[in-house]
Amino acid sequence: MRSIAVLVFLALLMPALAAEASGAGSAKAQSLVRVLQATHYVENFKTGVRQVVHQSGKTNPLLQAVLKTDNAKLNEIFATVYARHLSLAQAQKVRQFYESATGRALIAAQMQHVNDPHPELDLSQAQLLKVKAFTDTDAAKAFAQAARDKSIWDELGKALKDELSTAQH
Repeated sequence: MRSIAVLVFLALLMPALAAEASGAGSAKAQSLVRVLQATHYVENFKTGVRQVVHQSGKTNPLLQAVLKTDNAKLNEIFATVYARHLSLAQAQKVRQFYESATGRALIAAQMQHVNDPHPELDLSQAQLLKVKAFTDTDAAKAFAQAARDKSIWDELGKALKDELSTAQH
């Protein structure tokens, strides 16, 4: 159940991470690194990986490498992949939201209910209106779509495999 909640949480986060960037040094990728840091994306991803490994009793070298890799490196890998699928404006808009007081409040509320697939978040009416306004933007929709897109997850899996196997040798 928790892994489903983590995946839902991740799916909500990912849509703003996409477009025409190349490399972790781009402004787009740097904006996305900040989004990933603000939303505790990698920490939640690792939690999901640990849960899958624990529940299935199975692991593989890639999953073990992900769990051993520091969060900063994983943020770079994720941001670089997502930057290929979001515009700079979209990445910046998502970053601005998650770094705002409302974005931080949303993250804090979500973190309290990470196991609940349908949480009732403790946000004010004004905050809920700002969250709704953000989720209606092109940037938020693109970020969410990227998080759900199987081809992007395949690309991310390849990038993780390539980066982490290179780092181990």
